[in-house]
Amino acid sequence: MDVVARAAEEHAEKKLLRAGASRVVSPYQIGGMRMLMSILKPAVVNLFEVVLEQAEFNIDLEEFQVDERSPYHGKRLVDTDIRKDLNLIVIAVKRKDGEMVFNPGAETVIEGHDTLITMGNRDMLDQCMRKASAEGLS
Repeated sequence: MDVVARAAEEHAEKKLLRAGASRVVSPYQIGGMRMLMSILKPAVVNLFEVVLEQAEFNIDLEEFQVDERSPYHGKRLVDTDIRKDLNLIVIAVKRKDGEMVFNPGAETVIEGHDTLITMGNRDMLDQCMRKASAEGLS
């Protein structure tokens, strides 16, 4: 179970982690970073605002774990329907050991327990999630 704690001051993060929090969030740090990014990379910030805040575009970010019984397990990205049929963008693959593969290439092999971080149409994301979880398999 993840325990997320809010830290109002920078030095509180270590204490909260020692107390058992899995993750510590600092609203002031997040706000400051967002202001900086709005100045330095306004188009990037705008993209994420569109994806995360405007349901009218039907675009979403999602993460889901691949089951070992999934048809995706053991296949290269190019050999799946993720890009060519579902038209989803795989932003990253988080491996079971925690390694993060950003912008995975077509030859990247998907393994059981990998977490796929994807972006695209909500309906297509839902289809991909069902296949990744091997939902409906006996």
